[in-house]
Amino acid sequence: MRKFFISSIACITMLGATSLSTVAQNNSGKILYTETIKIEFEMPQIEGIDPEQLKAMIPESQSSEMQLVFNSTAASYTNVPKDEKNEYQHNQGGAMIMMDFGSQEVNIYSDLVNKKVVEEADIMGKAFLIKDDMKKSEWKMAGESKEILGYPCNKATKKNQDDEDVTAWFTMQIPVSSGPRSAGQLPGMILEMQIGQGMEIKATKVELGQVQEADLKMPTKGKEVTYEKYEKIMDAKMKEMAEEYGGEGNVIIKTETR
Repeated sequence: MRKFFISSIACITMLGATSLSTVAQNNSGKILYTETIKIEFEMPQIEGIDPEQLKAMIPESQSSEMQLVFNSTAASYTNVPKDEKNEYQHNQGGAMIMMDFGSQEVNIYSDLVNKKVVEEADIMGKAFLIKDDMKKSEWKMAGESKEILGYPCNKATKKNQDDEDVTAWFTMQIPVSSGPRSAGQLPGMILEMQIGQGMEIKATKVELGQVQEADLKMPTKGKEVTYEKYEKIMDAKMKEMAEEYGGEGNVIIKTETR
Protein backbone atom coordinates (compact mmCIF):
# COMPACT_ATOMS: atom_id res chain seq x y z
CA MET A 1 0.00 0.00 0.00
CA ARG A 2 1.94 1.60 -0.98
CA LYS A 3 8.53 11.62 -3.80
CA PHE A 4 9.21 14.97 -2.46
CA PHE A 5 12.16 17.22 -1.66
CA ILE A 6 11.69 20.41 0.26
CA SER A 7 14.23 23.00 1.27
CA SER A 8 14.86 23.93 4.89
CA ILE A 9 13.50 27.42 4.17
CA ALA A 10 10.18 25.97 2.96
CA CYS A 11 10.01 23.71 5.98
CA ILE A 12 10.29 26.63 8.35
CA THR A 13 7.59 28.48 6.41
CA MET A 14 5.14 25.57 6.63
CA LEU A 15 5.82 25.04 10.32
CA GLY A 16 4.62 28.51 11.12
CA ALA A 17 4.73 29.13 14.86
CA THR A 18 6.14 25.71 15.71
CA SER A 19 9.64 26.09 17.12
CA LEU A 20 12.53 24.04 15.72
CA SER A 21 13.41 22.90 19.23
CA THR A 22 9.93 21.39 19.65
CA VAL A 23 10.22 19.60 16.31
CA ALA A 24 13.51 18.05 17.36
CA GLN A 25 11.80 16.38 20.32
CA ASN A 26 9.04 14.85 18.20
CA ASN A 27 11.02 12.39 16.09
CA SER A 28 10.15 9.18 17.97
CA GLY A 29 7.08 7.58 19.49
CA LYS A 30 4.04 5.41 18.74
CA ILE A 31 0.88 6.11 16.72
CA LEU A 32 -2.29 4.01 16.76
CA TYR A 33 -4.34 3.77 13.54
CA THR A 34 -7.63 2.26 12.45
CA GLU A 35 -7.60 0.66 8.99
CA THR A 36 -10.98 0.29 7.28
CA ILE A 37 -11.37 -1.73 4.08
CA LYS A 38 -14.61 -1.40 2.11
CA ILE A 39 -15.89 -4.65 0.64
CA GLU A 40 -17.24 -4.22 -2.87
CA PHE A 41 -17.58 -6.76 -5.66
CA GLU A 42 -19.93 -7.77 -8.43
CA MET A 43 -22.62 -10.17 -7.31
CA PRO A 44 -22.31 -13.56 -9.04
CA GLN A 45 -25.34 -15.07 -10.69
CA ILE A 46 -26.20 -18.21 -8.70
CA GLU A 47 -29.25 -20.22 -9.63
CA GLY A 48 -31.93 -20.07 -6.96
CA ILE A 49 -30.21 -17.23 -5.02
CA ASP A 50 -31.44 -13.62 -5.05
CA PRO A 51 -28.40 -11.29 -5.65
CA GLU A 52 -29.77 -8.81 -3.11
CA GLN A 53 -30.11 -11.58 -0.54
CA LEU A 54 -26.52 -12.58 -1.25
CA LYS A 55 -25.35 -8.98 -0.88
CA ALA A 56 -27.06 -8.72 2.51
CA MET A 57 -24.96 -11.66 3.73
CA ILE A 58 -21.69 -9.74 3.28
CA PRO A 59 -20.37 -7.04 5.66
CA GLU A 60 -19.79 -3.64 4.06
CA SER A 61 -16.38 -3.08 5.60
CA GLN A 62 -13.68 -4.56 7.82
CA SER A 63 -11.65 -2.58 10.38
CA SER A 64 -8.34 -3.39 12.08
CA GLU A 65 -6.38 -1.63 14.81
CA MET A 66 -2.72 -0.99 13.91
CA GLN A 67 0.30 0.66 15.51
CA LEU A 68 3.39 2.43 14.17
CA VAL A 69 6.51 2.60 16.33
CA PHE A 70 9.11 4.98 14.91
CA ASN A 71 12.24 7.06 15.37
CA SER A 72 14.25 9.20 12.97
CA THR A 73 15.84 6.19 11.21
CA ALA A 74 13.24 3.39 11.19
CA ALA A 75 9.54 2.55 11.57
CA SER A 76 7.72 -0.67 12.45
CA TYR A 77 4.04 -1.12 11.54
CA THR A 78 2.18 -4.01 13.18
CA ASN A 79 -1.37 -5.01 14.07
CA VAL A 80 -2.70 -4.62 17.60
CA PRO A 81 -3.24 -8.27 18.65
CA LYS A 82 -6.83 -9.49 19.09
CA ASP A 83 -8.15 -12.76 20.42
CA GLU A 84 -10.77 -13.37 17.76
CA LYS A 85 -9.97 -14.69 14.29
CA ASN A 86 -10.31 -12.06 11.56
CA GLU A 87 -12.36 -14.15 9.14
CA TYR A 88 -15.97 -14.28 7.95
CA GLN A 89 -18.00 -17.25 6.75
CA HIS A 90 -21.73 -17.51 6.11
CA ASN A 91 -23.97 -20.21 4.64
CA GLN A 92 -27.47 -19.54 3.38
CA GLY A 93 -29.72 -21.08 0.77
CA GLY A 94 -26.97 -23.17 -0.79
CA ALA A 95 -24.52 -20.24 -1.07
CA MET A 96 -21.33 -20.14 0.98
CA ILE A 97 -19.52 -16.82 1.58
CA MET A 98 -15.87 -17.09 2.65
CA MET A 99 -13.65 -14.10 3.40
CA ASP A 100 -10.19 -13.81 4.90
CA PHE A 101 -9.18 -10.29 5.93
CA GLY A 102 -5.52 -11.05 6.53
CA SER A 103 -5.81 -12.40 10.05
CA GLN A 104 -2.10 -13.21 10.13
CA GLU A 105 0.29 -10.90 11.94
CA VAL A 106 1.21 -7.69 10.10
CA ASN A 107 4.90 -6.79 10.40
CA ILE A 108 6.28 -4.10 8.08
CA TYR A 109 9.68 -2.53 8.75
CA SER A 110 10.84 0.63 6.97
CA ASP A 111 14.52 1.55 6.90
CA LEU A 112 14.20 5.33 6.51
CA VAL A 113 17.91 5.86 5.98
CA ASN A 114 18.59 3.30 3.25
CA LYS A 115 15.06 3.49 1.77
CA LYS A 116 14.31 -0.23 2.18
CA VAL A 117 11.13 -2.07 3.22
CA VAL A 118 11.04 -5.52 4.84
CA GLU A 119 7.72 -7.26 5.42
CA GLU A 120 6.64 -10.61 6.82
CA ALA A 121 3.72 -12.16 4.95
CA ASP A 122 1.84 -15.43 4.94
CA ILE A 123 0.10 -17.29 2.11
CA MET A 124 -1.89 -20.33 3.23
CA GLY A 125 0.46 -21.04 6.10
CA LYS A 126 3.70 -20.48 4.17
CA ALA A 127 5.87 -17.62 5.44
CA PHE A 128 7.51 -15.10 3.13
CA LEU A 129 9.97 -12.29 3.82
CA ILE A 130 9.43 -9.50 1.30
CA LYS A 131 12.50 -7.30 0.83
CA ASP A 132 12.42 -4.40 -1.60
CA ASP A 133 13.33 -0.79 -2.19
CA MET A 134 10.87 1.91 -1.22
CA LYS A 135 8.93 2.79 -4.35
CA LYS A 136 9.45 6.40 -5.32
CA SER A 137 6.23 8.40 -5.37
CA GLU A 138 5.55 11.80 -6.86
CA TRP A 139 3.51 13.48 -4.15
CA LYS A 140 1.80 16.74 -5.05
CA MET A 141 0.91 19.36 -2.46
CA ALA A 142 -2.83 20.11 -2.57
CA GLY A 143 -2.68 23.43 -0.73
CA GLU A 144 -5.20 22.31 1.89
CA SER A 145 -4.82 21.91 5.64
CA LYS A 146 -6.76 20.60 8.63
CA GLU A 147 -6.16 19.51 12.22
CA ILE A 148 -5.90 15.84 13.23
CA LEU A 149 -5.58 14.94 16.93
CA GLY A 150 -4.37 18.47 17.62
CA TYR A 151 -1.69 18.42 14.89
CA PRO A 152 -1.83 20.82 11.92
CA CYS A 153 -1.72 18.70 8.76
CA ASN A 154 -1.16 19.39 5.07
CA LYS A 155 -2.75 17.45 2.22
CA ALA A 156 -0.77 15.62 -0.47
CA THR A 157 -1.95 13.43 -3.36
CA LYS A 158 -0.47 10.90 -5.78
CA LYS A 159 -1.29 7.86 -7.94
CA ASN A 160 -0.23 4.41 -6.76
CA GLN A 161 1.00 1.47 -8.87
CA ASP A 162 -2.62 0.48 -9.59
CA ASP A 163 -3.43 4.01 -10.81
CA GLU A 164 -5.62 4.66 -7.77
CA ASP A 165 -5.84 8.09 -6.19
CA VAL A 166 -4.02 8.27 -2.85
CA THR A 167 -4.59 11.14 -0.41
CA ALA A 168 -2.39 11.70 2.64
CA TRP A 169 -2.58 14.22 5.49
CA PHE A 170 0.84 14.73 7.10
CA THR A 171 2.10 16.86 9.96
CA MET A 172 5.48 18.54 10.05
CA GLN A 173 5.27 18.75 13.84
CA ILE A 174 6.36 15.10 13.72
CA PRO A 175 9.35 15.49 11.36
CA VAL A 176 9.73 11.82 10.37
CA SER A 177 9.09 10.81 6.77
CA SER A 178 6.89 7.81 7.50
CA GLY A 179 3.32 6.66 8.00
CA PRO A 180 1.00 3.62 7.94
CA ARG A 181 2.13 0.54 6.01
CA SER A 182 5.27 1.63 4.15
CA ALA A 183 3.92 5.07 3.20
CA GLY A 184 6.12 8.12 3.61
CA GLN A 185 8.52 10.26 1.60
CA LEU A 186 6.75 13.41 2.74
CA PRO A 187 8.25 16.10 5.01
CA GLY A 188 6.38 14.82 8.05
CA MET A 189 4.37 11.96 9.55
CA ILE A 190 1.21 10.77 7.78
CA LEU A 191 -1.76 10.71 10.18
CA GLU A 192 -4.51 9.96 7.69
CA MET A 193 -4.57 8.26 4.29
CA GLN A 194 -7.19 7.30 1.70
CA ILE A 195 -6.30 4.70 -0.95
CA GLY A 196 -8.73 4.73 -3.85
CA GLN A 197 -12.34 4.24 -2.78
CA GLY A 198 -11.65 1.07 -0.83
CA MET A 199 -9.29 1.80 2.05
CA GLU A 200 -9.02 4.46 4.75
CA ILE A 201 -6.41 4.70 7.51
CA LYS A 202 -6.84 7.17 10.38
CA ALA A 203 -4.65 7.90 13.39
CA THR A 204 -6.54 7.56 16.66
CA LYS A 205 -3.77 8.30 19.18
CA VAL A 206 -0.25 9.79 19.13
CA GLU A 207 2.29 9.10 21.89
CA LEU A 208 5.62 10.89 21.44
CA GLY A 209 8.77 9.91 23.34
CA GLN A 210 11.64 7.46 23.32
CA VAL A 211 10.91 3.98 21.99
CA GLN A 212 12.54 0.64 22.73
CA GLU A 213 14.95 -0.71 20.11
CA ALA A 214 13.25 -4.09 20.57
CA ASP A 215 10.10 -2.57 19.06
CA LEU A 216 12.01 -1.63 15.90
CA LYS A 217 13.49 -5.01 14.99
CA MET A 218 13.62 -5.93 11.33
CA PRO A 219 11.51 -9.01 10.42
CA THR A 220 13.51 -12.17 9.66
CA LYS A 221 11.02 -15.04 9.18
CA GLY A 222 10.09 -16.57 5.84
CA LYS A 223 11.39 -17.24 2.36
CA GLU A 224 13.02 -14.09 0.95
CA VAL A 225 11.30 -12.65 -2.15
CA THR A 226 10.77 -9.30 -3.84
CA TYR A 227 7.33 -7.72 -3.78
CA GLU A 228 6.87 -8.50 -7.50
CA LYS A 229 7.63 -12.18 -6.90
CA TYR A 230 5.30 -12.26 -3.89
CA GLU A 231 2.43 -10.83 -5.97
CA LYS A 232 2.87 -13.60 -8.56
CA ILE A 233 2.81 -16.26 -5.84
CA MET A 234 -0.28 -14.67 -4.28
CA ASP A 235 -2.13 -14.59 -7.61
CA ALA A 236 -1.29 -18.25 -8.24
CA LYS A 237 -2.55 -19.25 -4.77
CA MET A 238 -5.78 -17.30 -5.21
CA LYS A 239 -6.37 -19.10 -8.50
CA GLU A 240 -5.74 -22.38 -6.72
CA MET A 241 -8.27 -21.44 -4.01
CA ALA A 242 -10.84 -20.46 -6.61
CA GLU A 243 -10.48 -23.85 -8.29
CA GLU A 244 -10.77 -25.65 -4.96
CA TYR A 245 -13.61 -23.65 -3.36
CA GLY A 246 -15.04 -21.55 -6.15
CA GLY A 247 -17.55 -23.99 -7.53
CA GLU A 248 -21.19 -23.17 -8.06
CA GLY A 249 -22.70 -21.49 -5.01
CA ASN A 250 -19.38 -20.44 -3.49
CA VAL A 251 -17.83 -16.97 -3.41
CA ILE A 252 -14.25 -16.14 -2.39
CA ILE A 253 -13.21 -12.52 -1.80
CA LYS A 254 -9.60 -11.36 -1.75
CA THR A 255 -8.81 -8.12 0.06
CA GLU A 256 -5.54 -6.25 -0.38
CA THR A 257 -4.02 -3.37 1.54
CA ARG A 258 -1.29 -2.19 -0.80
